[in-house]
Amino acid sequence: DSTDEKNEQQARSELIAKHVSRLPERQREVLVFVTYEQMSPQDVAELLGLTIQNVYSNLAAARQQLRKTLGALMKTGVDQ
Repeated sequence: DSTDEKNEQQARSELIAKHVSRLPERQREVLVFVTYEQMSPQDVAELLGLTIQNVYSNLAAARQQLRKTLGALMKTGVDQ
């Protein structure tokens, strides 16, 4: 049923947003700019006054943390 699929997608989006909001500020900023705002890492580096390597490091750390927390939740089926 498409209503169930929409509800499931909405719940998944809310869960991701909640865990993104829990990331350290710099990691969250970099992740949001690159992933959601679709800015290039170079543009993010210039905007935030970071080196390009620092952007990549923060992006990798944010993604790793989300994989860790969301992966554990998906395995247990818990909506935290």
